[in-house]
Amino acid sequence: MQRLYRLLKKDNVSTSPEDLICYGFDASRIQVMPMAVVWPEDTEDVVKVSEFAYENDIPLVPRGAGTSTTGGAVPCRGGIVISLERMDRILEVDTDNLTVLVEPGVINGSLQKELGTRGYFYPPDPASMNFCTIGGNVAENAGGPRAIKYGVTGDYVMALEAVLPDGRLIQTGVRTPKGVVGYDLKSLLVGSEGTLSIITGIRLKILPEPQSIITLLVSFDDLRASGDAVSGIISSKVIPRTLEFMDREAIQAAETYNPCGLKDAEALLIIELDGDLKT
Repeated sequence: MQRLYRLLKKDNVSTSPEDLICYGFDASRIQVMPMAVVWPEDTEDVVKVSEFAYENDIPLVPRGAGTSTTGGAVPCRGGIVISLERMDRILEVDTDNLTVLVEPGVINGSLQKELGTRGYFYPPDPASMNFCTIGGNVAENAGGPRAIKYGVTGDYVMALEAVLPDGRLIQTGVRTPKGVVGYDLKSLLVGSEGTLSIITGIRLKILPEPQSIITLLVSFDDLRASGDAVSGIISSKVIPRTLEFMDREAIQAAETYNPCGLKDAEALLIIELDGDLKT
């Protein structure tokens, strides 16, 4: 462990009980006590820690913000948690080619706000977007309400920089809309939950913001009718930006938390449409 302390800055390594407890679980509520927590500041730090863990046969588990409900960030007992939250820079916004280059610790919502000031947006919008990280989104291939029209994280990952378990650094993917030569290692890493590599750089595709967004709330007194409405919307070739369903139990839970006069509805559809003003 003394060697681990020498690899990074003093404040970037911790074995204190409070840190081990806080970084020993994620939103899955599974908890395992790690041996140490490290906070790399750049790719070189990740390489150093990976080499150390590999040479000493110590499990190394990457972590974003710990919002996953699948246990992706839960450490192995006696392992090291490598938290990427301090690698949080937006490195490049390339509006000429509609791409953005970010470090893994960038918060999804922060990226959305930065792009919004320029008239662009990044479609994947997990429910935890205001505190989940892009690196975590890539590791989990996260989606959100806009997935029905725009897809999930993997549909927007163009290229990745990643550190392999033994510390080797790789670059995979392309910067162009078309890239069909060679093995698609990028797609192998997306959704791998940190089991194959630690992602240290991410190039994403972005889109121009639509000119208009309209939100609709539709209530139903029959559950089957709400399902028929969903099928009708899709079959009519209208693809909503979002299309969320709530049954009676979900409505009552929401009403209990914040009454808004919908307690008698059997089902609700929350619909968002976007597009150009001319259409």
